Amino acid sequence: MKNVKDAKLSARVVSEVIDLQSKLVGMGQQAVELQEENRRLMEENAALKKEKDLGDTVVFHDGANWRKRDDGTEEGPFCPNCWSDGRLHRAQVNDVAGGAVYFACTRHGAASPYLFTVPESLVKGVNLDPHRGRVSFGAVSTPAVKWPESF
Repeated sequence: MKNVKDAKLSARVVSEVIDLQSKLVGMGQQAVELQEENRRLMEENAALKKEKDLGDTVVFHDGANWRKRDDGTEEGPFCPNCWSDGRLHRAQVNDVAGGAVYFACTRHGAASPYLFTVPESLVKGVNLDPHRGRVSFGAVSTPAVKWPESF
């Protein structure tokens, strides 16, 4: 009789240990899932903060968007139409004439490029001479200057 009781007790203990092991495995899987969700949420949060920080530095004037740098200077011009997707894109220089730089941006998937004009005095760091009188404002040529794609 003692052996039967011991065998039943032993079987119950083994069953409970198996049940606890199964629960531990399930909890481990939940922990992995929670860690993955936490990582994803942290990445999403970082991206939203970056987007907000960028949005805090973008201003529109003189026909284009400009990004304010920490030193107070401005970087640009960026296509004013592209900013609606939360990104800054440089457009290609299409022509330079009469103290103005004419830009054409083809990134929005429209049938025709988005055209905008910026005073020449504001366009810094680019040799505009190859673009002078090169193209009419209505046409888009191959860019002679390669800007960074986007921010």
